[in-house]
Amino acid sequence: GNRHTFVDEFIHAGVGEIVPVLAAVGAQGGRRIGIDKQDEYVRSLAFDLLEPDERQGAFARLVELLLQHNVAAVGLSGLDGWLIRGRRNPGIRVREGERVRLVRDHSGKPTEVNTDLLAQLLQAGYLPVLTVPIADEVGRAISAEHDDMVALLAATLQPSWVIHLIEAPGLLVDPLDPASLLPRVDEAQLAAMEQRSNGRFQRKLAGLRRTRRLAGARVVVADGRTAHPLADALAGSGTEVV
Repeated sequence: GNRHTFVDEFIHAGVGEIVPVLAAVGAQGGRRIGIDKQDEYVRSLAFDLLEPDERQGAFARLVELLLQHNVAAVGLSGLDGWLIRGRRNPGIRVREGERVRLVRDHSGKPTEVNTDLLAQLLQAGYLPVLTVPIADEVGRAISAEHDDMVALLAATLQPSWVIHLIEAPGLLVDPLDPASLLPRVDEAQLAAMEQRSNGRFQRKLAGLRRTRRLAGARVVVADGRTAHPLADALAGSGTEVV
């Protein structure tokens, strides 16, 4: 059928962070895309820590790399063509002395995917490579969590696979011991791990649970540092969320 593999791609930040670069990739017709992880873009700085011009450069290098592997990649943000719409966060109230000020952070939650546009690109043989920003209710740019974008795309398009590439062999019992890999985890185990975690990794676990619940896909967390991470994940490496 017309189902695809979606990849949440990460690079090694060099500062103990795992940062998204690629929100989703469709691999059509069962074709697997092997990317040499030693290529230049992998050695970039943490994506979220880059200035806008640098971030655009890192994204362009990823599209460039796919083109060099004879993949007709099209780099798009969620803002392009209303590709991913979202709801702008209302902001937080901050008390300054006796006054309360509403602070907006230009972020939001993705809520809708332009499936017509994605279908046209995929049917024409193009590979969409997606990133932030997304569009708010009136078309203004807002940022969003990549895990939320992937979960929405998976729920909307129902791919066969969702692959998360991280800077570890998969989900580990002991973060300091690569040999403590969990080959499979269920939703209850993920929920328990989420309660013990914090920050970005906690949001990652929440995103995994949400994706598995909303999409009938095989969800895998695998090592993004190997020479052929996608092929390895499809062959059974990493942790499968069941």
